[in-house]
Amino acid sequence: ADDFTSQPLGDGGLADTGVADEERVVLAPAAEHLDGALIRKASKTVLHLESLFFGLAGFLSENQIEDEYYQKLKGEFEFLRNKFQIADHVGPKPIFFGLRPANFPTIRISQLANAYGKSPNLFGRLMEANTVNAFFELFNVAASPYWDNHFTFGKISKKRSKTLSKSFVHLVLINAVIPLKFSYFKYQGSTEVDGLLDVMNGLAAEKNRIVDKYTAIGISSKTAFESQAKLQLYQEYCTQNRCLQCHIGAALLKRKS
Repeated sequence: ADDFTSQPLGDGGLADTGVADEERVVLAPAAEHLDGALIRKASKTVLHLESLFFGLAGFLSENQIEDEYYQKLKGEFEFLRNKFQIADHVGPKPIFFGLRPANFPTIRISQLANAYGKSPNLFGRLMEANTVNAFFELFNVAASPYWDNHFTFGKISKKRSKTLSKSFVHLVLINAVIPLKFSYFKYQGSTEVDGLLDVMNGLAAEKNRIVDKYTAIGISSKTAFESQAKLQLYQEYCTQNRCLQCHIGAALLKRKS
């Protein structure tokens, strides 16, 4: 199962979760060096996890930042890097331009570290969860206290707790966690998908430009299950010009003729 434990961090797991392209550019290369075993070894404290994640994402290579918290992370990462023979960071430099402060990769990385700090076996807990409330409880975390008055290292900002918003968790569940669970069940040879359908029907419909277009022609979505079905139709029929093979497309064409 270790092949799956790093999947939520990878580029495939980050895509379409509400994580901006700029964030994926930073986080995906770091995920390539992570696996469940390494995370568990570094999960003694949240500081260890943060140092591992920030280090792999290339945030701890600056020499001009004298911030005490930053120096602690840098020292811890150097210790972990030597102990576990972690390769040097080879990805792009961190990007902040075009992102809202709440979506800065610094905040997301700390929130992720705290999620693992709360549930060291996060992958296992996600696989066991079978209700919407259970999933939200796992992601009921905030960035570390340092980030209450920071968005970037060494620069103080207005104090505010950086919790994972319900809307962000909602996107992560729809686009990363549920597909991951489906893949894991398939990998295990299990056919227990009814619980996943119940979760999708218990989540509100996703809002994006494609779903909005369906709504504009009178086909609304009440649940995430319905909005995801429309996205599947769009990918498999609309973008492939298979209108006549789609009941909706055929009905629209008949209406126009």
